[in-house]
Amino acid sequence: MGDQAEDNKEIAVSIIGAGEGGTRFLEILAELETVNVQYIVDKDENAPGMQLARKYSIPATTDLAEAVEDKSVGVIIEATGSASILSQIKEKAADDVEIIAGSTAHLLYTIIAQYNQKARQDLLQEVIDQLGEIYSEIEDNSSSVSKFLREIEGITSNLNMLAVNASIEAARAGNEGEGFSVVAQEVKKLSQNSSELVGNIKEVNENIVNLNKDIAAATDRLKNKEE
Repeated sequence: MGDQAEDNKEIAVSIIGAGEGGTRFLEILAELETVNVQYIVDKDENAPGMQLARKYSIPATTDLAEAVEDKSVGVIIEATGSASILSQIKEKAADDVEIIAGSTAHLLYTIIAQYNQKARQDLLQEVIDQLGEIYSEIEDNSSSVSKFLREIEGITSNLNMLAVNASIEAARAGNEGEGFSVVAQEVKKLSQNSSELVGNIKEVNENIVNLNKDIAAATDRLKNKEE
């Protein structure tokens, strides 16, 4: 139980240096749920990492002592590459604080960056696969709708022809064909309604086809991004 609680505990981190290296560390660590970036330090208030920290609402300070002497900080990452700065950190930091600097800091960054990259690639591949499945389903359903529409159009055409023939026969029968004429008119209305319905369904199906083209294009863009 104790080990599990320890595993779930947040690690409080201070990043010393807000240049390229410190900024990259901040970008990575700020996304990790088990890491709490307490400070980022740089003498230049407008350094890239300082600006990014303000976006994340992470304290950005020019006071090295503030970030190093804070007893809540468990890990200090020295990202300046300066032996002088590292020496100051060692002088001011508590004995139980982990100090990561030099090649160790570079190795840590590489490991985390590669892990995050793999996670992003896995997520991207999952999205691509899901979009591919959706594309196939829509394409199959759209083809089925098109097939049914052609069948309905054939029936509608036959109904229309039947209505014309019935009207001709009713006219020939004179008064005795009045009832037949009513039937012919109803059949004609049914044919017209079916034709309008087919038109509406076609429009919806065309919109679906266009949407599927957009999905295909988005999938291609994601695949190119992955490569």
